[in-house]
Amino acid sequence: MTQNASIPVGKYFSSRDGHDIHYHEVGAPAPDKPSILMLHGSGPGASGYTNFNGNFPFLGDHGYHVIVPDYLGYGLSSKPADFQYKVDAQVELMRELVAHTGARTLVIVGNSLGGWFAIHHAIHYPHEVSKLIVMAPGGLEPPENFVQQMEGLSEMFRIPLERDFSIETMRKLFNLFMFEPAGVTDQILSERLEIARQQPVEVYTTLGGTVTAPRLNEVKAPMLALWGYHDKFVPYRHAQILLDHVPDVHLITSNRAGHWFMIEEPELFNKACLDFIEQ
Repeated sequence: MTQNASIPVGKYFSSRDGHDIHYHEVGAPAPDKPSILMLHGSGPGASGYTNFNGNFPFLGDHGYHVIVPDYLGYGLSSKPADFQYKVDAQVELMRELVAHTGARTLVIVGNSLGGWFAIHHAIHYPHEVSKLIVMAPGGLEPPENFVQQMEGLSEMFRIPLERDFSIETMRKLFNLFMFEPAGVTDQILSERLEIARQQPVEVYTTLGGTVTAPRLNEVKAPMLALWGYHDKFVPYRHAQILLDHVPDVHLITSNRAGHWFMIEEPELFNKACLDFIEQ
């Protein structure tokens, strides 16, 4: 599974159900600091490394224990076709991984699908989460309310269903993730293309979970939300849902970013995260 990997190989953890979860890890748990769990978004070929390789070393350099996993079905983790890729199941796998690393209190950083996981985790296991950082989190309202309106999201689901993984198709999709398409490099393509071709279609056809908006008032952890104004995947208007319902939330927006805030605005993102964690 690790031969000819398109991303650097980190560590592996075997879950109770025998699934191999791949992850990168920087540092070790410390009694005076939270561990940081960084949860990537969805999309063909996604992984923790491709989402956060410009971010997690920065946090590690500032003395934090950082865990950057690939969900089941993504990156270099196992990709079973007989698994229901629901939010609650993936969150439980992440909790197993966190326990394996020895981490206790968490700051969870989640992009898109990872933001959905982060909020779900904070609602159901509030004692484990000290702070939340989310970028355009999913799961805030039923997908039928907005999927057809979002060019990027519609294309993201079409490609794996039709197994249309040409370089041209993937480049077009990744251009939609970013405000400035020139930011989609050959490296981003190469890191994700081979992984995308290995992912079972069930990663997309069984994806789902409980919409979190009705329970956002239960989020006890302070939240930092970052949103690109030109997001073509999760509506910018969803930021208002967080502002209306999360008890303690700060919002940072950028008109120079789309859906990949942490890739498009890495310096702003890294500094905002560090400042928020250390408040």
